[in-house]
Amino acid sequence: MSVGNFTYSIPRTKENDDLEGLLVLVNMLAEEMKEVIFHSGYINPKSTYKYLMSAIFILDSEFIIKSFSPQIPNMLQCNYDQIIGHNYNSVLSEESEMLLVDYKEKLRLDPFYTTALQLVYFTSEQLLVPSLCFISPLVGRDEIFVCSVTTSIKENKEIYKSFSEVLQEFPINTIRSTEAQLIQNVYDYIIGHLDTSLPSLRELSQIFNINEFKLKRGFRELFKTSIYQFYNEQRLQSAHLLIEQTSLPLKEIAYRSGFSTYANFSKSFKKKFDYAPNELKARIKSSQK
Repeated sequence: MSVGNFTYSIPRTKENDDLEGLLVLVNMLAEEMKEVIFHSGYINPKSTYKYLMSAIFILDSEFIIKSFSPQIPNMLQCNYDQIIGHNYNSVLSEESEMLLVDYKEKLRLDPFYTTALQLVYFTSEQLLVPSLCFISPLVGRDEIFVCSVTTSIKENKEIYKSFSEVLQEFPINTIRSTEAQLIQNVYDYIIGHLDTSLPSLRELSQIFNINEFKLKRGFRELFKTSIYQFYNEQRLQSAHLLIEQTSLPLKEIAYRSGFSTYANFSKSFKKKFDYAPNELKARIKSSQK
């Protein structure tokens, strides 16, 4: 963070203490600063720049890593022999391992099951790398393809903006660390359940044992958006990726993105991207000819 690199986050201790609350706040701050800085044009192109770091894994039927893109060792901060031949679980956080178990079960029922998962990689330096991953079996081969793109920046001693100025934009000191931890849990829950309907604010507050008003206010303060807007934004981004990367029918994508009807999905999609899902699909097909 001190050099403006928000690619990594710190793993949580899972202990109900002040250190855990501090880690949650630091990770939230890093995520929010990344969004504000990258989208507000604060990066100085003469000293540091934004780039996309691709991460591609080829796994066998037992999810053992058979090959990977050259950028992987740098992203995971480890050597070639620490990756090749190891189980894919070895580079994932505990929460992501559970998501992978669910994917394996669905793949067992449907040999061509394809989806997008919000996975978190675990580096050799005990840091976390959140990444939206597209995961799919390869046709004609007994292998699994996992692809993601992570945003990062080149480290440089020249900082584009005083962090004391940036910190003033985040009123996180109005939220107690225990409340921030609960709100982070709500955030994680939403990311992991984009394919289902979002519970009501009251239901979420009951699930995570937090005051309804504090949840609503705290989520907006920490993430600069409402819970429903965040959920809708994330599932539409996931749907866009599925249209680009898979041949799934649009109605199936709408269902997997948590929409009860295709009409609602299409309307929300067009409002977000200024073009309908079928227009995007047609454009992709045209470019492939």
